Parts: sequence; structure tokens; C-alpha cells
Amino acid sequence: MRVRALLVGLLLWAGATDAILQLDLPAATLDEACLGELQARLFCVGSARPWPASAILTPSGHPAHWHLIFQYDDELRGKQMDKVELQVGKEHRQWKPGKLEAGYPVGPAFPLTGKLRPLAPCAAGAAPALLRLVPDPKSRATTIQVYLGREGAMRLEVLDLLGNSVSTLGNGSRQRGLHNFLFTGAGLPAGLYLLKLEAEGRREIRKLLLS
Repeated sequence: MRVRALLVGLLLWAGATDAILQLDLPAATLDEACLGELQARLFCVGSARPWPASAILTPSGHPAHWHLIFQYDDELRGKQMDKVELQVGKEHRQWKPGKLEAGYPVGPAFPLTGKLRPLAPCAAGAAPALLRLVPDPKSRATTIQVYLGREGAMRLEVLDLLGNSVSTLGNGSRQRGLHNFLFTGAGLPAGLYLLKLEAEGRREIRKLLLS
């Protein structure tokens, strides 16, 4: 509980969000071998844009439950939540939290407990890549997924082709699990950029095209 409260406090202190929703799912919902391929999204009534979970904390770090953490900003304030969706490959699960409003006041996480039919077991294999990009074809936005196999320091930034940092998306300690960062490219000209991740003693660099 103390670790979770600290995570929530850090998110609020950093000013990254106005409110946080935490969805707790039983550990049996998902095999941890699926984590690198998992996508968790929130849908709101009247908004076509899916909202990715900002963090997915595993049961090994938080026994008995997966913790899906969603951050809100002014774009979602006042909208009614429709459903939460989990996807691994082609397999989907949905859960409707009921008539709740996005846009809770600043404060501790608002926890909800959901029950979903378990997803099929995932075969354990090589460790997933730390970094994955999921572009939104309807906008300039790209969701950047960072998978951490253990808790530790992480730095994620966008560079121009001269190596200058133009945006820092994440910098600091993160829990083990899957973390999502939304890059909109606001204020930046179209063109080719570099996405650099430093975590777990490794460095990954990917090309990022901003249209």
C-alpha cells in the first residue's frame, strides 16, 4: 500500500495529471508472460480516442492483484467512462465500471475492483523489448510503451537529429511493469526524431516520425 500511495503521490506532484483512476484485477486474469504484449485502454462516452493505462503493475510486486493506473487531464474531465479493455494479440476482455465520471479531484487514487474472464496463458519466452511504439493513425500522437523487468531508474526522451533533447517524457524511478507515455509532438515541426530510452543498464534508440 505504501509503495502504491507513493507512486500516486509522485504522479500528482509531477503535475502530469489532474486525477488518477486505479483498476485492480485479480492476479489470475492474466499470465505475467503476456505483460510485454498487453495493452490496457479506457474508453469514454462521446470520445473516439482510447486512453492507454499509464502504468500496469504486476502481481509479483503487488500480490493478488494487477493494478492498472489511468491518468486524466482536461481532455477527459467531465466525460463518462464507458469501458476498460485488455488486449493480448487478438484476444480481448472488456469491463464496464458503471456510471462514473472521469475527472476526479486531485487526491489519492480512486480504486475500483474489476472481474474479468482470464485471458489464455501466454508462453514464456525471451524477455520482451524494453521499448515499443504504437502510433495513432488518426493524429500525430504516439503511445510509447516501456516494459521494465525490475524496479529502477529510467529516462525516456525525444531528440532531434543533432542529438539535442526536445522533450523529456519520463525521468526517475519506476515500478516493474508496463508504462505508457503519450507523445503528441505539440510545438514541434514535422520530421524525423529519435526516441532514446535508458533503463536496466541498457540504452535503446528508435526512429520517430512526426507528420
